[in-house]
Amino acid sequence: MEGERFTLSDLRRPPPVQPQDLMHAAPKVGVEPNPLFLQPIPTSAMTPDDTSPRPIRTLSPADAAAVDAMVASRATGVDSVGLVPAGASQRALAAGKLLGLLEAGWRAEEPSADLADRTMQRMIDERQRRRFSIQIAQAAGGGAVGPRGVLGGDGRFQWRQLTAAAAMVLIALSLLLPVLSRVRTGARQSACSQSLATAGMGFTGFARDHDDTLPRYEPGQVWWKIGRPSSVTADGRSNSNSANLYLLVRRRYVEPVGLTCPENSAVRPDLMTATQVDWPTPDAVSFSYQNQATARPIRLTSVPLIPLLADRNPLFMVDGKVLRTASCGEAAPSQSHQARGQNMLYSDGSVAWTLGPRVQRMGGGGDNIWTMAGVPYERVAGNEPAPDPTVDSFLSP
Repeated sequence: MEGERFTLSDLRRPPPVQPQDLMHAAPKVGVEPNPLFLQPIPTSAMTPDDTSPRPIRTLSPADAAAVDAMVASRATGVDSVGLVPAGASQRALAAGKLLGLLEAGWRAEEPSADLADRTMQRMIDERQRRRFSIQIAQAAGGGAVGPRGVLGGDGRFQWRQLTAAAAMVLIALSLLLPVLSRVRTGARQSACSQSLATAGMGFTGFARDHDDTLPRYEPGQVWWKIGRPSSVTADGRSNSNSANLYLLVRRRYVEPVGLTCPENSAVRPDLMTATQVDWPTPDAVSFSYQNQATARPIRLTSVPLIPLLADRNPLFMVDGKVLRTASCGEAAPSQSHQARGQNMLYSDGSVAWTLGPRVQRMGGGGDNIWTMAGVPYERVAGNEPAPDPTVDSFLSP
């Protein structure tokens, strides 16, 4: 069969081509209508086992020869001249354009490293938004869920749906805020208990180094002048019961924060130093201490189980230069924890939470830790001798 000579180097780098151009690249000669002259395989070419009908098409012999020559040329990198059948130059040109598309080196843009994470997060956010929209629609009694939220029958956001959403938020807050408040209150109560436990270790250390006695100066004329220049006189007498307690800080048995209740907003532990003799103001005192204006020092191991320290006594207030009494009644708990009760440190180092001021004695009967037996608290002047704590506990400012 005669043919025409065709140089394949002319097809190695075809001009840029668009896919739609291939539809017009078929030659005008021949009997095959397709660009690459696909034709069906005869049924006789099928194997006996190949019984399932399926469309199978292949290149015409002339096109196959042209494609094989061009593939060989690109594989070897050397131009070759192949014989193209007569009238098949247009076919070879079309095949060359197709191979040029494969060699164009098209590459997809490299995706960013966080593309998958951002896609998943956006899907999650959209799903959550639609779920919330459905819940609002159900709570509002109807309404369709459109692509941008809850819609009414006319496709607009309805006020009743906004009201329902606001009501749901308010209900949730009304349930959540009391829980958070109780958690904060419980945390402060626990921190107060820890401070008392720390003070208990300070009492034990002080008693070990001071002949088993509790911290105290010699009693002065009164026991309520807190933060005054005369809290401790030059001859070592105390006119402030809280100055006796402050000896734990002065002798470095506890840090100032160990004598602080977090419910007391007036206290400044950072301003309390070992060089001071007392708290600067009455409001800064967090705890009431077993009154030390007794005839003899109180020995820690010789007394039965008694309260040593508790949240502040609510019956007595120091107003300037005057000792005043409150009208809350002697059965009232400390006001430090919203008047719910008080933490109390015992002489054995244990700490307990009590709702009222009365404690049980080992011999029976109750004892009010805020008052002196036989003396109405409204008539207390602040210069009375303290009772024997083995019989009557009196925790005072």
